[in-house]
Amino acid sequence: MRLIRSSIAGHLLRMLLLVALWSGVVWSAQAFAQEVTTVYLVRHAEKDGPGEDAGLTEPGKARARALAHVLADVKLSAIFVSSVQRTSLTAQPTREMTDPKLELLQRDTTKTAEEIQSTFKGKNVLVVGHSDSVGKIAEKLGADGIGTLPADAFDRLFVIHIDGEQVVLERLRYGAP
Repeated sequence: MRLIRSSIAGHLLRMLLLVALWSGVVWSAQAFAQEVTTVYLVRHAEKDGPGEDAGLTEPGKARARALAHVLADVKLSAIFVSSVQRTSLTAQPTREMTDPKLELLQRDTTKTAEEIQSTFKGKNVLVVGHSDSVGKIAEKLGADGIGTLPADAFDRLFVIHIDGEQVVLERLRYGAP
């Protein structure tokens, strides 16, 4: 009888230890996930004409909807767009699905990167920029190697994960090639 009680007590103790360890792992994973800032960085979709404030072509509108589909399950805290309508039109379907705060993308990419890292630390942010600003913003966030995008490159989606000093860059594509 004493042997059975000792065995049961041993099993209970091991079970409690496993539960405690599992709880610690889950808590650590949650704490890690809350500290990582994730920036989804894209160039605006295909523009309709050469004008400075051109809208989107039909393929551009389809790409904007594709971006919303890709980010449908992401809880965005903010969307950064420039003052020209093609960036806000690219972001519009995503904004309608997630309803985040809309921020104006500053010409000074350093200020934009600083705002993302301070105001939106631990959050998810979408930045819709231009062929010459996407690489600069990524670089200011610590992700090198993007540079200026080619004139016909509208399908690039860069996902930047920032965890303190560690920065991970993912290069993806979305919508039609």
